[in-house]
Amino acid sequence: VLDEVTAERNAAQLDLARSLERERLLAEAKDDLSRSLEKERSERGALERTLESTNAFLQAQQEKFQVQQEEIVQMR
Repeated sequence: VLDEVTAERNAAQLDLARSLERERLLAEAKDDLSRSLEKERSERGALERTLESTNAFLQAQQEKFQVQQEEIVQMR
């Protein structure tokens, strides 16, 4: 009887150790995913700012070109 109790206790301790290790691994994976998501958000923000700057530059260039076209037409 004592051997059975000891075996059950050992099995329960082994199950607990496995569960704790799985919990630790899942927590690490969650942290990795959180860091990855934050990095993606940061990179996306940087790309959006770059796109906005590029669009503003292109719009300014287009307006400048339009003014030049109008000046050329007036010179004729």
